[in-house]
Amino acid sequence: MIRRLTLPVIALATTVAGFATAQEIRTEIARQPLPPQLRNFGPVTAPERISTPIADPSSADAASEFGEQVVLIRQAQWDPWRSDIGVTGYFTDNVALAPHRVQDFFLKYDVGVGYSNRIAGNWSTDLALTQSFLRYDQFNSLDFDLSRADVGVAYKAAALGDASLFLRYTFYRIASAGFGDEVLHNHSASLGIQKIWKVSQGQQLFFGLATEPSLAAVPAIARRDEQSAFGGWSLRLTDKLAAQLSGRIGYHESLATDRADWNYVGLASLTYALTSHARLSASGSLAWNQSNQAVFTYRNAVAGLFVGLNFTF
Repeated sequence: MIRRLTLPVIALATTVAGFATAQEIRTEIARQPLPPQLRNFGPVTAPERISTPIADPSSADAASEFGEQVVLIRQAQWDPWRSDIGVTGYFTDNVALAPHRVQDFFLKYDVGVGYSNRIAGNWSTDLALTQSFLRYDQFNSLDFDLSRADVGVAYKAAALGDASLFLRYTFYRIASAGFGDEVLHNHSASLGIQKIWKVSQGQQLFFGLATEPSLAAVPAIARRDEQSAFGGWSLRLTDKLAAQLSGRIGYHESLATDRADWNYVGLASLTYALTSHARLSASGSLAWNQSNQAVFTYRNAVAGLFVGLNFTF
């Protein structure tokens, strides 16, 4: 999935009609209403990587008889550990996700570590720890820190056309900027299925269904169950450039209130590999939230530019 803003909160609530409480704002933003992106659960879905040539192309015999040849094979060794660091600059036309839209810019800094590997057979696991810092331009009273932990397992089901079934536990904690006081924390589970169709070399379609019940949250008003369907298309344009279009339809139901929302999101992104460890990407998303409580019905457009580093070992 998606990574996603200098007035006091009281002033926001009183001067801008429809602005939600700080807790509601942070809850919505922390969930980052972008189509969920499942991780690659181990070498089952690892991409092909370039190996060394079978012969030295600079030798006279090779050049004269065969020309320069490079063979692509699957890399036998899988690097299960990964570390990431990145920063994304965003523009949003609805900083508070409210009926009355107000623009702002914000930065999101991320640092994380993870582990993905096969357990046995078609079973694989994925673990991740991420720390994010969100800092807004005008409405810096909304700045917050987000700590998140994910533990998941997946099963590639041959009987379902090699679709992947997944189960994941997620914990996140939102605190005031600078590792300040806790605003809220939430425990949730996620159960779903995702199917990938390889259309051609470097081109694929994906579709999935997921249910995400909230197990516990403080304060209790932050609890929300989600049901969703998501899908998309990705294309590798060159060895370094890739594009993706994706979307998500979700039904969100608050467990502490009578609030129920339909949430629709579309996302387009373009990613360029600067080096084997660095990438640059640009993205844009449109979201529409239709709630049975008018104050939570909103539209939102977001544009972002990301640069980051990734290392595997």
